[in-house]
Amino acid sequence: MRKNFIKCDGGRKAAGFKGVTCDCVCRSIAIVTGRPYLEVYNELKVLCKKERRLKTNRRSCHRTGIHTGHKWFKDWMSENNFVWIKSRRGKLNFSQDNLPMGRLIVFIEVYVHYAAVIDGIVYDTWNQYMDDDNTISGYWKLDKEN
Repeated sequence: MRKNFIKCDGGRKAAGFKGVTCDCVCRSIAIVTGRPYLEVYNELKVLCKKERRLKTNRRSCHRTGIHTGHKWFKDWMSENNFVWIKSRRGKLNFSQDNLPMGRLIVFIEVYVHYAAVIDGIVYDTWNQYMDDDNTISGYWKLDKEN
């Protein structure tokens, strides 16, 4: 049986951070790109602070959750050679069979969570493949051609 999960924090602990937080976007970008966690963290921190506050008076936070639907986030991902691939068949089960090979940041709807997946292997702090009801509607794919 092929290994499908490697526990990985994307360099968060090595960067001097402790505890648990909701940094899945930052962590998955660092893993998929191979960039240092702190570098990605600091870039997202600056961008989050520029974001206009929502009606709830909340804005994205690099440490506790980024609202990935914002234009600034989509633009930043595009500038960093990511392409959003929406599932053509609606929501798919989160499994190795439903994902292409490559470097992906997959959006798992049940948990509102982003996970790094490289050639079918999840690199994250916990294994999402273990839950049968996980669905995805799309993923960011790193396009090295750009």
